[in-house]
Amino acid sequence: MMFSLLSLPVLAEPIAKLVPSSLNFKGQAINVVSAEHALTLNNTGQEDLTTLSITLSGTHKSDFTSVSDCGTTLVVGQGCNLKVTFKPKAEGAREATLTVKSNAGPIEATLKGTGIITKPDPSVTPIDEDFGSRSIGIGSVTKTVTLKNNGNGELNKIKFSIETTKKGEFTVSAPDCTVLAPGKNCKVSLTFEPAVEGERTAILTITSNAETTLQVTLKGVGIVEKPQIKLSPTSLRFSTQLTATTSAEKTITVSNTGKGDLKNLGIKLEGTHKTEFKIASNTCAVSLAPGEGCKVTLTFTPKAEGAREAILTVKSNATETPSQIALTGTGTPNPYPSLGKAFVLGTDGQILPVQSKFYGGIAVKGGKLLKTNKIKWISDATTGQFASEPITLTGLIAPDAENVGQAAEVFVVEFLVPADAEGKATGSYEDCGNPEKGAFYMWTTQEALSLELWNGYPETLIPFSRIEALTNSSTLKVYQGSLPSAGHHCLYFGYRIPDGRLFFNGEATINFAVSQ
Repeated sequence: MMFSLLSLPVLAEPIAKLVPSSLNFKGQAINVVSAEHALTLNNTGQEDLTTLSITLSGTHKSDFTSVSDCGTTLVVGQGCNLKVTFKPKAEGAREATLTVKSNAGPIEATLKGTGIITKPDPSVTPIDEDFGSRSIGIGSVTKTVTLKNNGNGELNKIKFSIETTKKGEFTVSAPDCTVLAPGKNCKVSLTFEPAVEGERTAILTITSNAETTLQVTLKGVGIVEKPQIKLSPTSLRFSTQLTATTSAEKTITVSNTGKGDLKNLGIKLEGTHKTEFKIASNTCAVSLAPGEGCKVTLTFTPKAEGAREAILTVKSNATETPSQIALTGTGTPNPYPSLGKAFVLGTDGQILPVQSKFYGGIAVKGGKLLKTNKIKWISDATTGQFASEPITLTGLIAPDAENVGQAAEVFVVEFLVPADAEGKATGSYEDCGNPEKGAFYMWTTQEALSLELWNGYPETLIPFSRIEALTNSSTLKVYQGSLPSAGHHCLYFGYRIPDGRLFFNGEATINFAVSQ
């Protein structure tokens, strides 16, 4: 009997298909799980896949692991996923077979991979680090090197150590360098802070789980920032100065032009005439920072005539110490007799000695100035009136430094012990101040000398003249001409400054006797 194949019935059956049919994991570190590789199981038949099961077989089946979402049944036209990982237990080629069993029969996928031994491979750059010159005591300087893992294994157990002769000059910090995966790097910070002058060296050693030990050579130079002293001017010349009088102040500047602290400053006077020069003020502390300066003021008080000299010596920690400045001046004869130290009458009424000095004297007919003198009481041939010989009364004030530059009112006061009716000075200078022998008088003008009785109260004093600004040696041409009174005269002169204090020749007076 004849029949057509087309007339035969089509049998419905499941068909299982794995894609891809093999997986190759290639090189994988021993005992390290690989990334997942995927397989897809499809049912391309006309009947459901049932009784699904997935197994691994072969020599190295334990090196592979599979998971799936396929379950036990896969309906027609559907697919499911299988994920496989590789964790080799030994070095070399590793193989296994993944088998999917179902009502469609078994199908297989070949699994391959290679177990490899991974190793870290560290390197550091640069391997030499030069910190250059660094000043001792002014902080550190930082440099950076890079640690990299060039291998295929993890770099861990990283440790840093520095070998040096002076602990603490070189330091290391690497907080980000605890573990480095393959291909990763980190920064290592190094600092240099020298404690000793000269070339300094060290070795940075880096150890880890790698077989290689790394080293970086470190070097730098410690330098001492040295101070440098400068004195300006380099010499000091005072003008010609009357002996026993004090000059105006002159100033010397001490500067630190170096880079280190100028320390242990000591300033003193030396030389043949060192006692004739005086340090009036000194703003210099024990030390000067770089760029700082201070001032020293000096005065000159010659004790004798002629050239006078001394040396100002400045000692310090500078290389060029001691530094010196030559001090010179010339003393000239002082024509004014000394009246000793001044007294000051304060606003509270107390009289106290001060450092101011007074000089002065009286001369007859252009003669020598004397502290004590005799003057003739003579009558005018034309008028018959009596007066003294022409005299010159001159004074010199050497005020305290604090009063130099101040305006002052000059006053002149004398105690007069009158002569007898015949014009003879019968008393003595010892009578000065004795109210039973005489009285105090104020000199009130220079053009026509007038004597006014004084009651002894400072506030009633009438200025004899004025000084615009006191100098270190203020000369007063007190009076020139004839005196209107005969007798013994004990004369005071002085000055009053704006704060009300009165300075006068309280230690000695100018004494002169006007007599026939």
